[in-house]
Amino acid sequence: MIRKFIALSAFGTIAACSGGEFLFDDGTDDTDPAAATAAYTGDLNKLDYDADNDQVVINNLPFDGPDGVYDRVAARTEIDGFGVFRSQQTAETGQRTYYAVFRETDNGAAAAVGTPNYVGFGFGGGAAIRNNSVTNVPTEGEYVYTGLYGGVRTFSDRGGIELVEGDVLLEVDINDFDETGAVEGRVTNRVTYNINGVPLQPLPTIIFATTSITANTGVLEQGAASTTNSDGTARDSGTYEGLFVGPDGEEIVGTVNISGTFVSYSIIETIEVTDDSGAIAEQELQLSYETYLAIRAAGDAERLGRIEITETNEDFQVQELGAFTTAD
Repeated sequence: MIRKFIALSAFGTIAACSGGEFLFDDGTDDTDPAAATAAYTGDLNKLDYDADNDQVVINNLPFDGPDGVYDRVAARTEIDGFGVFRSQQTAETGQRTYYAVFRETDNGAAAAVGTPNYVGFGFGGGAAIRNNSVTNVPTEGEYVYTGLYGGVRTFSDRGGIELVEGDVLLEVDINDFDETGAVEGRVTNRVTYNINGVPLQPLPTIIFATTSITANTGVLEQGAASTTNSDGTARDSGTYEGLFVGPDGEEIVGTVNISGTFVSYSIIETIEVTDDSGAIAEQELQLSYETYLAIRAAGDAERLGRIEITETNEDFQVQELGAFTTAD
């Protein structure tokens, strides 16, 4: 069974990751804007999910195979509830590898996709999807939506890709502002992984600035998204947006696009070593984040006391394309 989704025109013109612009096609009756079922950002302009074969089918990304079919990655089946999918390749097709994170809920789905095969951010995008044609947005009250976040990260000066997971909280006030309501939120507990699921480093919270709701379409209008360094200085900036989904708007699905200076994460443990003459000297050991997590989980206070963590701004940029699903 293939679930097909059409594009929502309410977001208007969106800047593509490759530097161009993409205008959403309107596949719905103009008299019923809430009947639109999906919104796309970046280069991505269509996404279907083949539930029978557990495959994602993506359109408008170059060199990802003639049919745009992505298979689930067995070595890393989930990033905090998001499945990880990879584009198909043969000897002559699929000359670039793409990775997508995708999650489907009872009423919607969300996805983000990118490629490690370009020096620069490469092509990619995001999708926020409704699985039903009609959504009644709540008409009054305040709500808290919580859920999951998945993303892909690419770099301005090199190839490569990282995966991201996190937790999402959205706060919704339907009554104020008058006629538009207000939404704010954040993505916490962000951790980046390599494609095999090995944790690489924690990432700062993404703050979603206040945005509004278009009531007759159930659209969460584009708002500002940002992060800060531990010293309070600006780090990443970009946007987030989404859709209310479900018969009573009980879920919100959406996408995130942020970029900023890449910040490396160094974990050094200082130990004492004794040489052949009996002299004692200090030695610094570089630890992986995975090792550090194991030490912390074991509650090894002695080793933790010898560890120093530093963050360094590097001379290149990182882009993160993310997606989230939440429920009230």
